[in-house]
Amino acid sequence: MEQWIAEADAIRPLDLVIANAGISRGNLAKEETADDIRAVFAVNIDGMLNTVLPVLPLLRSRKRGQIALMSSLAGIWGLPHAPSYSATKAAVRVFGQGLRARVAREGVSVSVIIPAFVKTPMTNANRFHMPWRIEADQAASIIKRKLARSKPEFVFPHPYPAVARIVSALPPSLINAFLKLR
Repeated sequence: MEQWIAEADAIRPLDLVIANAGISRGNLAKEETADDIRAVFAVNIDGMLNTVLPVLPLLRSRKRGQIALMSSLAGIWGLPHAPSYSATKAAVRVFGQGLRARVAREGVSVSVIIPAFVKTPMTNANRFHMPWRIEADQAASIIKRKLARSKPEFVFPHPYPAVARIVSALPPSLINAFLKLR
């Protein structure tokens, strides 16, 4: 990634980089193994860092540019069928929040993208109801619009922004009762 980013930047200076790395190995029927958990952390965290770390000095040196990090609604609260996915997407979100504050004074903006359910091969594998799931092209349109406005963090589609706020405010005992595996 470091070499590819350097080569791409030499052709045309990068002004927007979207770090989107994500796999999940757990589901309602299969608990994650130790190897699954390590693989999810390696891809979801290291994949994001492998993109952000080489581009950050380039944007800082130019005192402009935008980095967008792909988190997930699963990063708002740990899901019992995919705890490692939830943990990594929470880490991406919090890393983005801290990085945003760190590099803002240098003219670099950081946005955290928090999608709920988007129709992709990854969500097609889910065996549970995904309300308000949207098509990938709809998601791309929303992301493009929000990034053009340099939104620091955004949850989509509607009504998930309200869902995220409510879930964040509820006591853990209530959330755990709702998310309990049956």
